[in-house]
Amino acid sequence: MQTLHKFSGILNQGFVGNICYNFALATPYKALKIRLTYDKLLFNEASPSARAAIEKTYLDHYNQPLKEANTSAILSSMKTEIQLAAYIGDTFIGNIHNPATCKEISISQAEASNGCFSLETESIIGTLKVVVNVFSVLEDETTYTLTIEGEPYEVL
Repeated sequence: MQTLHKFSGILNQGFVGNICYNFALATPYKALKIRLTYDKLLFNEASPSARAAIEKTYLDHYNQPLKEANTSAILSSMKTEIQLAAYIGDTFIGNIHNPATCKEISISQAEASNGCFSLETESIIGTLKVVVNVFSVLEDETTYTLTIEGEPYEVL
């Protein structure tokens, strides 16, 4: 496979939203691999403001203070939540949602990653839309890299 595009960025704490990448696949491809990697899945060390926010939310909801052991348990269960989705034209290819810092979509006519659909045609051509769905970012300066690779389709 050859690298077609590579993008990177930085997300800050509290960001929620979608980052969309649209581009033309001007030549046909037999297979595509779309990979998203990011860092800071879990708190390295929760800031005092994160602790205070959890304690305030608990107090507001339950009308009693949160014990320190429970605060630590809640903080250790939180994670940065980012998903990866892709479309070719208007056709949904798939969505990857797993508890890891690497999400990968591999598709061709012969096979597809779990959570994705294999292709109905031999070649992939047209507009590729990749959506990075961000639901939660725990820490500032969370970096991500999106890499799109393709295996050229060769007519015999």
